[in-house]
Amino acid sequence: MRALKTTLGTWLLVSSSLVAVAFADDPKELDAEGALQHAMVAKHKHTAAGREAYDLVQAKVSFKDAASAMLRAEYKVEDIADGLKSAGAKPEELGEALKDADVKFEEIVLVGEKVLNRSDRDLADWLLGLEYEPVQVAKVMRKKDISATDMMKSLVPVVHANGALTTLREAEFGADDVLKALNSQGAKGEMAAQGLLEAGYPASVVGKVLKASNESPSTIMKAMEKSGLSGSDLIDALAQIKVFAGDFADEMKRQKKKPTEIALELKKLGFGGGSIARALKYINTSTSERAQAFKALGVSETSIAKVLKKQKAAVTDIGEALLAAGFAGDKVVPALRGIDASPEDIARAMRKHKMSDQKIAAAFKAGGLDAAKSAQAFSTLGIKGNALAKVLDSAKYDRTSVAFALRESGETPESIAKSLLALHSKPKEVFAL
Repeated sequence: MRALKTTLGTWLLVSSSLVAVAFADDPKELDAEGALQHAMVAKHKHTAAGREAYDLVQAKVSFKDAASAMLRAEYKVEDIADGLKSAGAKPEELGEALKDADVKFEEIVLVGEKVLNRSDRDLADWLLGLEYEPVQVAKVMRKKDISATDMMKSLVPVVHANGALTTLREAEFGADDVLKALNSQGAKGEMAAQGLLEAGYPASVVGKVLKASNESPSTIMKAMEKSGLSGSDLIDALAQIKVFAGDFADEMKRQKKKPTEIALELKKLGFGGGSIARALKYINTSTSERAQAFKALGVSETSIAKVLKKQKAAVTDIGEALLAAGFAGDKVVPALRGIDASPEDIARAMRKHKMSDQKIAAAFKAGGLDAAKSAQAFSTLGIKGNALAKVLDSAKYDRTSVAFALRESGETPESIAKSLLALHSKPKEVFAL
């Protein structure tokens, strides 16, 4: 270019008369080559870009040839654009002229901003209208902080909805921003999640943004299932984005589902027993409701007692809950003994369940408690003398065991004898004892 300028300068100095003639003639029309010579002379004479653009357009030079000529004459792109705009070029014509003249994309973006004063959305529309690659446009617009919502509105007429989503992802728009764009278009919940997945966002990212936007756990799970996750992999993926069994339980509770239904549904979803136990506790179910739910899951009374104790439930509440869940008294006794419950606490739990003392005693015996421990429990609850003997006898403890039990509970020999005789024991048997 320097060589060209030097040659041109020499030519101007030596052949000034020719130049004078050229301008004096002021041709009505110039072809591309004539436009280039005109622009070079104008540049050498420091003619403003606006004036030169005007002169070229007046000489019937196309916007494209004018832009090309002025570029080769080393006018600045921004000045050329401003000049062509003043000369009557519409935004689309100006953009096409600069693009056809091989102006760099980045410079055309600046023209749109500084010369055409386009807002972000209008700038995106203008660039796409010039048929630049959608991803290229989206990338530059993202750097200018355009929202995915506005960018999507510009993209949809060009690449349709699915293509727009893929373009946004390839242009590195965040999944959270794209989710907002989908929501603004009326796509929410599962539909929005499906759109993000089809655009190529990873399941973990989709799940995370869905959670951040307060989508339901079931919606999040369905989205992640559609990505191919299942079983323990799905549960682990949910845990990584902090979606737990308790979140599903809370959703189901708001749907008016009962604790037992919730437990069974959680198991069906793939959650383990420990997660289900924590979930039921999280939604503030009662001890009795949890026991019933665990039983429906096939959990034994012994395991239920241990779980409930771990959840800080009182022994009496655990015992009553097991009975309310339908476990037999003789099964409840060893279950409670397995969590170190005293015979007195077991008896209190059974009384709380409205069991009679006779049935309690029968459960004690069938559950493996000897007469002495049974007597101790009833004695603590205020059952003494003949009444205590009758309770023990009703459970079919043998008379010898009853006698020793009464003695262990603090009864005097005389009281023991009277109690045994009241049970219709023979005097000889009583004296032998």
